[in-house]
Amino acid sequence: MSITRTDKLPPIDLLARSLANQLYGGRPGQDIEELEAEGQAELVAEGGRVLPTKGLDECPWVSERSTVEGDPLFSYVTLPAGWTVVPTEHSMWSNVLDDQGRVRAGSFYKAASYDRSAHISPTQPFAVLDDYIARDNGVCVCEVWDQRHPQRAVVFRLSETLVAEREARWEQKDRLREACVEWLRDQVDTTGMGAWDLEPLPPLVVGVVEP
Repeated sequence: MSITRTDKLPPIDLLARSLANQLYGGRPGQDIEELEAEGQAELVAEGGRVLPTKGLDECPWVSERSTVEGDPLFSYVTLPAGWTVVPTEHSMWSNVLDDQGRVRAGSFYKAASYDRSAHISPTQPFAVLDDYIARDNGVCVCEVWDQRHPQRAVVFRLSETLVAEREARWEQKDRLREACVEWLRDQVDTTGMGAWDLEPLPPLVVGVVEP
């Protein structure tokens, strides 16, 4: 096990990091960001053999697990053949990829010594999401994402001109969301993780909702 217990680092070491950061013109807090990036690198270097303990109960593809002695924040795990862990652009997040390159879980690890924490969140096969950028442009948009595609894909979208009344906008958003959920239910059984074994839905189908 090579994930550092940053919460056990000697205070003098943390002080030295902070002073070095100031001495060499680093940004405020950069020493903490670097510590978090190091934690991400250590987790990824484990090659999927170690993952956060919290949330593992929701990951049915983990066949074996045992808590790391001296560090209950993490557990030794056995992933299916061909699965791996890769870093994201955010130093606190890594992704668990299956043998097809699909993101099956997000692994969060905050290695900051003062608030060390970790958890893992399995990726659901589908996501129904609001497009808030479109909302800023006067359009209410709701999309169904099929996350079984290696790069994720929008497979259905509903859009309407954003209503003027602020209170009515919530009703409009909820109505589009309900319509997207209903469309998805008509396409595939979304219950359980078995949907990952089915063929992905074809990319974008544009739908229209009657006012």
